[in-house]
Amino acid sequence: TSVLDKVVPNYYHRLNASGDVENSTCCANTASENAMMEKLMLDSVRIWATQYKVDGFRYDIMGHHTKQNIVNIKSNIQALTLAENGVDGRNIYFYGEGWNFGEVKDNARFEQATIGNMSGTGVGTFNDRIRDAVRGGGCCDSGMDLIKNQSFITGLYTAPNAENSADANALASLLKAEDKLKVVLAGSLADFSFMDRNDFLTKASALDGTGYTQDPSETINYIEAHDNETLFDIIQYKAPLDTSMADRVRMQNLGNSIVLLAQGIPFLHAGQDMLRSKSFDRNSYDAGDWFNALDFSYQKNGWGKGLPLAQDNQASWGMMKPRLAMSALMPSAADITRAREATTDLLKIRKSSKLFRLETAEQIRSQVSFYNTGSSQVPGLVVMEIKDSEANLDPDLENVLVFFNANSTSKTIRIDDLKGWDFQLHRVQKQSTDSMVKQSTSNKTTGTFSVPGRTTAVFVAAKKKGDVGGGSHCSRSKKGCGSMTGWWDLLLCFCAAGLLLSKRRAA
Repeated sequence: TSVLDKVVPNYYHRLNASGDVENSTCCANTASENAMMEKLMLDSVRIWATQYKVDGFRYDIMGHHTKQNIVNIKSNIQALTLAENGVDGRNIYFYGEGWNFGEVKDNARFEQATIGNMSGTGVGTFNDRIRDAVRGGGCCDSGMDLIKNQSFITGLYTAPNAENSADANALASLLKAEDKLKVVLAGSLADFSFMDRNDFLTKASALDGTGYTQDPSETINYIEAHDNETLFDIIQYKAPLDTSMADRVRMQNLGNSIVLLAQGIPFLHAGQDMLRSKSFDRNSYDAGDWFNALDFSYQKNGWGKGLPLAQDNQASWGMMKPRLAMSALMPSAADITRAREATTDLLKIRKSSKLFRLETAEQIRSQVSFYNTGSSQVPGLVVMEIKDSEANLDPDLENVLVFFNANSTSKTIRIDDLKGWDFQLHRVQKQSTDSMVKQSTSNKTTGTFSVPGRTTAVFVAAKKKGDVGGGSHCSRSKKGCGSMTGWWDLLLCFCAAGLLLSKRRAA
């Protein structure tokens, strides 16, 4: 019996019709719909904020709380002032897992704090739309689905594995995933409009709910966390078996680039920058240091330690065992270092300009858009533009183009709207240890750009001397119009051995 049950029996926990405590969260579910349970949460958060200066709060399985509960706590804490309380509550951030399941599913007992429901509240939710569009499949895949469900970075259509092919269905699925990526790159704003794969001007909210936010602070962009397989392990499943380790590293780097160059709040799992593996363990909370260790000497990444625990993994042992034994799938220290350096480059690029960290939905609507859209687009290539023009958020740059090339080969595209623009590869990438990204080229005369396979290339156009703000050189009739970003520079969440450490830096 818990302490709470001793205080007021059967009050602080959510009960089913038989009077038993609900356990859909894998532990006893608390009932935040009850006034005193909400007060316990509110008082606790207030103490942590004022006495311990905690500046961010993450709610595990937030969807099991009421929307009003989370909003009430946020409003109370953000009303704190330096003068009266010693902290500025406006700088304290709230976010959580907005999943929809269990006895409260589909608002069965109250309006839940789930993805979509929290739109407009300023509370962030983990965005599974970007996760699934980048990786393929979903959170709970097992068995052969772990291989079958490829997506953008893992070779859907562009590099089909033994369970797939480059057929019309695969192409259609890839183009839909790319439409979803365009939405999440623009902060997942519900009212973001873009030209979809079928040549329709589409609202992001109509694309399977991919667009669901009203503000960039409401999306936590992630493709790896402490739950489920790491990104590296997912790539080990989904990439064709003959994919070289160098290309597997490029797949990882491509995925990380989408997270770190999207508008909104980026989230990196501890070790994601160094190919972290848990030898396929999808739920390692009870697996000890053997599967959870992090090697900051960058010699090993955790791959090949043996079959993970039977719980949550046994159904997939048959696919794990041969892969774990393949020497070609073991990354070297050089591979791990290359991934770390690529992530560092991306962080430098994100920090280099406010254009990667737009602060309002209006800024995104007016400044973010996409090329290579519609039914005639080059598959496996997403091209994002972020322009400055009248906004003048960047004193040096007038325009940014980001090319995400998931193809195994180089792709060249001509953008007539950009003829005459002097685009240069970003200075960070010019100095990168990645020799392939340095091969990215642009041609001012023809408006042609070329990007190597499995590469993210960032091109920038400088403001002309004396140009304050500049003008729009974009043909919005030929591109999708944008909408959204976040007012955070970076949120790195490190989850290991049951520990979550959050660190925010202001944009």
